[in-house]
Amino acid sequence: MNPTPIKLLIADDNLSMCKILRDYFQNIGSISVCGIATNGTDALELIRLHQPDVILLDLIMPHPDGLSILEQLNAEPPSRRPSIIVTTVLNSETVIRRTLELGASYYLIKPYHLEYLLDRILLLTHPERIFTEPPHIDVDLNSTVTRHLISVGMSTHIIGYRYCLQAIELLLAQSAYCPLMKYVYPAIADKNGTTVPCVESAIRKAIATVRNPEFNTLSNRTFLSRMTEQIRLKYHLTNAN
Repeated sequence: MNPTPIKLLIADDNLSMCKILRDYFQNIGSISVCGIATNGTDALELIRLHQPDVILLDLIMPHPDGLSILEQLNAEPPSRRPSIIVTTVLNSETVIRRTLELGASYYLIKPYHLEYLLDRILLLTHPERIFTEPPHIDVDLNSTVTRHLISVGMSTHIIGYRYCLQAIELLLAQSAYCPLMKYVYPAIADKNGTTVPCVESAIRKAIATVRNPEFNTLSNRTFLSRMTEQIRLKYHLTNAN
């Protein structure tokens, strides 16, 4: 028996993008687009009507915008809480933090690859996929690290999760010891428009959310190093090049 398709609701005022997404997912048997909304009012109505598993939510929409939709879903939660993937051209730490505080499950900066979007949807709805698929020769580091962090139970709703993801990717790209304070944290801080102390603190808080007691009391350095080495061993990586 085929599993029930994942119900995906698309909320984006870009009609061309909506058509691209609809056409792409029509060829993905495990995902069904249950509705498309080009404004906030229609999005809220379709969410209540279809009870989607996943909402792809653009932040910049009319009547109301994506942030307002998240606020309304928090004030009046639907009977079935969906996973919400926020998309936007805004690469602002303040905005990202606010969307995650309001319950967004993931954040994608436009433009993004459709394959990345598909992978995030499957990870959010079927976390058991993490260790059921064979490794690929050409490893997608972003997806690989994402799977690994989710596998140990790290919360994806906080900023520190994204910083951990970026830190491990940076460490995987190095073949020798790489200092966190001198290289990794400054690189992440520069990329995200924040400070080194904020990066260090956010990663520490993210590690504390890990459900696996083997990991949630580790220091930042030990946790990131262990995750990096596990990925190297699993996928036979010498470095990311």
